[in-house]
Amino acid sequence: MVQSNTNKEWTTSKPHKQVDSPGSLIRSSLSLTALLTASASAATLVERGYSIPNYNSTSTGQATINAPTDCGSYITYKAHPADAHDPFLCAADCDAQRAETPNHYNGLSCHFFTSYQLLKNGVVQNQICALYSRSWDSSYATNTGYSSGSDTYTIKNGYSWSYSDPVGPLTACPQPLQYIVGANRTLYSVCLDTDYQIPSPEIYSNTVEVRACSNQCNNQQGCTKAVYNPQYQTCYLKGSHSVANENFQKNPGFQTLDRIPENTPLTSCLAPTYGITQGGVSYTVCPSSHTNNAAVLNYWTGFPGGYQCAQKCNSVSSCKKFVYNWATQECWNIGNANLAQSGWATFDNINTYYVQ
Repeated sequence: MVQSNTNKEWTTSKPHKQVDSPGSLIRSSLSLTALLTASASAATLVERGYSIPNYNSTSTGQATINAPTDCGSYITYKAHPADAHDPFLCAADCDAQRAETPNHYNGLSCHFFTSYQLLKNGVVQNQICALYSRSWDSSYATNTGYSSGSDTYTIKNGYSWSYSDPVGPLTACPQPLQYIVGANRTLYSVCLDTDYQIPSPEIYSNTVEVRACSNQCNNQQGCTKAVYNPQYQTCYLKGSHSVANENFQKNPGFQTLDRIPENTPLTSCLAPTYGITQGGVSYTVCPSSHTNNAAVLNYWTGFPGGYQCAQKCNSVSSCKKFVYNWATQECWNIGNANLAQSGWATFDNINTYYVQ
């Protein structure tokens, strides 16, 4: 589990244990003995076009992508024997990583890869596949090789490939949202079988339920997004509302959580309602909600819970609805106000009660 740091910038991620970018990849990982001892081929290959289902290609020639290391998009690399340049091998690597469960790469999933041949002194050594969670255009294709002692390493048959999901990236949850109430009665939406495939500043294992994942997010300053994997009880914190949803993707078995901003207007209760009965009077409770402009007929303090406030409400003939603040233990009698006309909205730590 990654240690917490409530002062971190939520648009960045912790560094991976793997190499961070193809720039460092070609200077370090590609110089490993395992890469240089693979079978070599001196055959000259003519650059050609390739067509791989669900991928769009761009030729980068004698260079490959050198992605910024501070964006956290690099996942890992794969090396294949250099018998022939075959980008289908890289596509298979990307597909396999994207389907991997659990995802061991900081919650990232492959949506972009580069393929190229690495040459040592003009002789092909390996085909290299570098996997990323997001796409980079050809302006980043600045990695052309390096020198080590008397040896020169260069690149040929460079390509980049962007994954195009047949249904495309999501702009909204493809199914009805569910809602949960977390710590401090904060409201979160839950979208099943989806994933924010962006870096995870914090990852928590042994998270027994989705509500516990929302509480982990709630405990981190600035966190409003998370992803939960119930099968492996893992919670991935994803950042704040300012983090773009450009990598909102379908991912079976995962659940995305979004904290609902306070004062989001309501026409009906988003949170699951429940009922209480006090003194023979039954109330419906809408958690995480209040009214912004309902007339307050009575104001009471010092009530440790909603039941006590309901008991007080029962003693006042005008009280058919009331709002209770759990943090301040305050209670407002709003009579029989029309909620739709009273600025009914979401709000943390406050519940709305109304007679059934």
